[in-house]
Amino acid sequence: MFDEKEYMKKWDKANRKKCAKESPWYSHFISARGRCYPSGKYFKRGIKFFLTKEDAKFLWFRDSASKLKEPSIDRIDNKGNYELSNCRFIELEENRKPKPVLQFSKNGDLIREYKSYGEVVRIFKKRNPKICDVANGKIGCFTAMGYVWRWKSELGDCRKIPKVGFVIHNKGKKLVNGRFIWNAITTYLQQPTEH
Repeated sequence: MFDEKEYMKKWDKANRKKCAKESPWYSHFISARGRCYPSGKYFKRGIKFFLTKEDAKFLWFRDSASKLKEPSIDRIDNKGNYELSNCRFIELEENRKPKPVLQFSKNGDLIREYKSYGEVVRIFKKRNPKICDVANGKIGCFTAMGYVWRWKSELGDCRKIPKVGFVIHNKGKKLVNGRFIWNAITTYLQQPTEH
């Protein structure tokens, strides 16, 4: 008896191998596009996908991705969209490097620097994905576990977040009348410091 499901599995497996040889960039293109779907992890952060198949192919050859052990598509600006000017192929290991995270009080004072989100989980003995949402600047996420979190790579070596527009008033458990203003931080960090 003919088993259609089994036949389709074999056919799909054979075609995937063929496609992987002929167009190795295509699987990376599909994976990146999937991250920007409404069910993907980047959709709520407002990251959009503007790459075409031709762009992915161009990036593959420009970055000599075929010479990499495990190529991975990377956004140069972590807050930017998937577009030709903001993407590159790098080693997966480099793309997965742990990022140092900074913990600030609600007043903007630096409390501690952690080597990675994993270290925060080990110390607090609690996994809280909202920390990453706050650090990534996800819309509507201002604090996690009573603190403000930022990736060190985005703030540099600052000891304090400027208080411009950064007053959080707690009324019960709701965040009322206060918001972390990212533009205020970047403007503050770009200004020359007085001695």
